[in-house]
Amino acid sequence: MNKINNKCLKILKQISTTQLLSIVFAIIGELYLQLLISYHLASDNILLLSSVGIIFLTVLYTSLIYFFLEGKWMNIPLIFIPHVIYFFIIFIKSPYLFPMQLDPNDYGGGILLLFVTFCQCMSVLISSIVGTYLNKERCKPKVYAPVPNTKKETISK
Repeated sequence: MNKINNKCLKILKQISTTQLLSIVFAIIGELYLQLLISYHLASDNILLLSSVGIIFLTVLYTSLIYFFLEGKWMNIPLIFIPHVIYFFIIFIKSPYLFPMQLDPNDYGGGILLLFVTFCQCMSVLISSIVGTYLNKERCKPKVYAPVPNTKKETISK
């Protein structure tokens, strides 16, 4: 009975940690979008900005996954799928959280920001895969081969 409780607690801990990380990733992604919008960076060089953003976010997310999760492949859907849901919930509520004046006829900026959002989602997916792989490698038991005896024994006369 105690083993079942420990296993259930371990599973609940893993699920709650992945959900907290998904929410944190969604908040970081929304803050990144709001930073782009507020400084009008979305219209200058979107490819450079997206590539720098996806690299920065991937490294940040990978390091968070590496330090806070165990190396289980189930972490990938447990992080990625809720991240998309949480991101769109925060995105819908963002006008109340981050009020700013935008031109409602700016379809080009909206398309560019959708591209950046897609890059953010891909950075979460990539970092989930890489972070889980790194954790599996870190948690893998190390097997050392026996070292052959290289000392020559001297016979004393």
